[in-house]
Amino acid sequence: MSGVPVSANPARLEQAIASLRSLSIETLTGNQTTEYAIDGNTPEVVTRPSSPQEISEAMSVASEHGLSVSPLGGRTRTCLGNVPESLDLAIETTGLDQVLAHNAADLTATVEAGITVSCLQEVLAEHGQFLAIDPPLPDRATIGGTLAVGWSGPMTWQNWSPRDIVIGMRTVMADGTVTKTGGQVVKNVSGYDMARMHIGALGTLGIIAEVSFKLTPLPARQATVMATFDSDANCLGAALGVYGSSLVPLAISTLHGQKRREGGGGRDEGQPSLMVRAGGRARSVRRQTDDVASIYNRFGAVQSAVFEGDDATTMWRRIGDLGWADETAPVAGIRASVLPTDIPGVLHSMQELDDSSDLRWRATTQTAQGVIDIHWLNVEGESSTEHVSAAISRTIKAVQRVGGTAVVTHAPTPIKETLDVWGEPTSAIDTMRNLKRQYDPDRLLNPGRFMGGI
Repeated sequence: MSGVPVSANPARLEQAIASLRSLSIETLTGNQTTEYAIDGNTPEVVTRPSSPQEISEAMSVASEHGLSVSPLGGRTRTCLGNVPESLDLAIETTGLDQVLAHNAADLTATVEAGITVSCLQEVLAEHGQFLAIDPPLPDRATIGGTLAVGWSGPMTWQNWSPRDIVIGMRTVMADGTVTKTGGQVVKNVSGYDMARMHIGALGTLGIIAEVSFKLTPLPARQATVMATFDSDANCLGAALGVYGSSLVPLAISTLHGQKRREGGGGRDEGQPSLMVRAGGRARSVRRQTDDVASIYNRFGAVQSAVFEGDDATTMWRRIGDLGWADETAPVAGIRASVLPTDIPGVLHSMQELDDSSDLRWRATTQTAQGVIDIHWLNVEGESSTEHVSAAISRTIKAVQRVGGTAVVTHAPTPIKETLDVWGEPTSAIDTMRNLKRQYDPDRLLNPGRFMGGI
């Protein structure tokens, strides 16, 4: 693409910093910006606006001085995306953290983009409602960042995708213009919903400042049936058995760990496990958990138990945060999307891969959505770049063989510099490039980080 930005020269940066400070927007420079680095690229300046107007003012300065910009929320998934072509200014939105309106009777709410998912859920729970997204690290993940990434968690299956629950949005465009789409009420509209183009666009078309949502009533009761199995095949068989039954649980997830060979023997990294989350009235939940346990037994569950309350919440949080929390951060990771029935084949292919390197993989699935999150860990010391690159390449090929797609979610920067982490561009790439040219012609917002180098 033309118009590839380069880092602003020192004189222009100094002018931009002076302009930002004159606007009384909190501004960080020097060593203060180190923690905001993305793939080894540290911004020259960081701003912390406290309103959509201040985001607009910051973007106007960036546009005037030709600064490349990365919008940031809770910084829980900054490893996602290609290596930035340049990074002059980071705009952190966590200062926009208010619930602006909540109409409990209409099941709608309008919030600022910097509010954390957990904070919003706590407010809504007081009224017996929740927002149907469950991203990793919800205590840090912001609403705006979660939508910009476009990925939710296991609850997506029964409660729509992020695009389905957004009814309005206020965004700041690359030139500082503030735009608004949709509204604060659920209604039928004609024409294209412009909010949809920002969801999953990784902040390459604009910065999300405010969002209006339609909400979901909290189930009267919830319970999770967890079981362990002696093989991945039986575990996934039970998961698909639940998925193909007449049951409609809130979520179905499995957890798998690679078995490593040591001298002719082996070491078990943990039995595969399956969790099914049921919700509804007490009698309905009891019936669902009984039926789930029956399916588990048909597939030879080693043991199973029902969890409720804080115990169940903790269990799902550990699964959701796996690979994203600091203590579980992998050396490399992939999110694959396949047909639910193809999940067993992909994991079986991974088990057949040579495990002679110092890498060990683990995987979680959102079975009903056909999503597999695969993470590689170092077993001893540091694995070579060649081993990590080979593991990624072999796994992507296994996914592609069944017609699936794969996104590299984690990888060392030297590896990311050699590939497009989003995979081969889809048939929509021309439309996406046209949108980028229209809404960010100077390629200021996250240049190069999205699919096809957008």
